[in-house]
Amino acid sequence: KTFLLGAVVSAVLMALAFSPSFSALGSERAAGVPPPRYQPPPNPTGMPHFRGAVFDPATNVYMIQEGFRPSANKSVQWILDFSTQWCGHCKKLVPEWIKLATKLKGSKTMVGYVDCGELESFCQKYQIEGYPTIKLFRSGTMRTYPGPRTHKAIYRWIRKYGADLVNGGRLGLFASIWDWLMNL
Repeated sequence: KTFLLGAVVSAVLMALAFSPSFSALGSERAAGVPPPRYQPPPNPTGMPHFRGAVFDPATNVYMIQEGFRPSANKSVQWILDFSTQWCGHCKKLVPEWIKLATKLKGSKTMVGYVDCGELESFCQKYQIEGYPTIKLFRSGTMRTYPGPRTHKAIYRWIRKYGADLVNGGRLGLFASIWDWLMNL
């Protein structure tokens, strides 16, 4: 029995050793070639990839999908618009939101849009009770925007709570004064 089992194991190992795929894999590893690594898909927009968020180059806004976690990446902050398709105030916010996204493009503040009509459980998770609701997510904290729905006002508020992640992290007293003068 032992002899027969040994012969079967030897035959299987020999068959594997001489199969084209197995022997090629063995020779690559023997030659010091590492196994292939995962490569993300090409990114023609230059914007970073985030799980559960799809970048729309026409608007500079990330469209949020199921599975998105705004606190997953600590090196960026997210400003999210929680809206629905049928809301009149939400429709008025769209052009301001696109202006804000264009102004923040290239910074570490990502601008996103959540359609609460499609992602009801996601919106319930963040206690969204009215539309539009704007929230800033940064380092595990969440703040709700209380002010007027203009891109200038929202930008000033983001600078107040996430200043070091706006404009690529390059802020100082001069930049703050300059922005204040430009927004008068």
